[in-house]
Amino acid sequence: MCEENGLHNGADSVDHDGPDDCPLSYLLSGYNRLREFIPLPLLNRNLCTITNMYILNLAAAEIVVSVPSMPVTVVTIVKQHWVFGQTAYVVLGFFTILSFIASVMSLGMIAINRYFYIVKCNTYTNTFSKRKALFYGVAVWVVSISLASPPLFGWSEYNFIPGKSYCFVYWPSNVYYMYFMITVCFFGHLSVMAFSYYNILTFTRDAKRKVSLSRGNLSHQYRKNGTSDETLKKNNLDAEQSLQHED
Repeated sequence: MCEENGLHNGADSVDHDGPDDCPLSYLLSGYNRLREFIPLPLLNRNLCTITNMYILNLAAAEIVVSVPSMPVTVVTIVKQHWVFGQTAYVVLGFFTILSFIASVMSLGMIAINRYFYIVKCNTYTNTFSKRKALFYGVAVWVVSISLASPPLFGWSEYNFIPGKSYCFVYWPSNVYYMYFMITVCFFGHLSVMAFSYYNILTFTRDAKRKVSLSRGNLSHQYRKNGTSDETLKKNNLDAEQSLQHED
């Protein structure tokens, strides 16, 4: 299979494009990813929130690709050719695309979570209960595994990418899978995030406008009645809190 695509083990040499392509740079990059995975939410109850759970899910996606890929990448750079055989192509390629998909989906879940928390606050508790939030987190990985699996069954293939020192989907093997992944994993999640954050921005602008109008009306009314500045400030604060509860 590898030979048919012109990717022979003997030709899988590593081209060094610059000073960043060295084992030390990959080790430092891996260390930074490992540091992101430190489970602080598990050590501090105040950080045990649903949003942080999805952030932790995002960090887990990074660690999935970092742990198996770092040592292999370092050895490949040092040896300047691929030495691990064809099976490693598939395993590392699968984990790399799995990490990519899970990361994008986790970002999408964070956007959806923020949308319901801010814009649909009346239904947030029911939509993102602890049980449902955990289900959504597990669903991210189930869907990610499903989307990363087609190359294992013949729809495209995983291979070593010469000059890049990592394994990934070999897109020329099946362009339809490439188009499918671009549509689902890029445009699909981009649309979800754009929709969520656009509505959050619109909602917060409208809320600020309502608060500003309410303050102006109250200021005019109380000044007309000769109310003191301290009472005016207190009433403005109460009005702002009341509007936030209504929204």
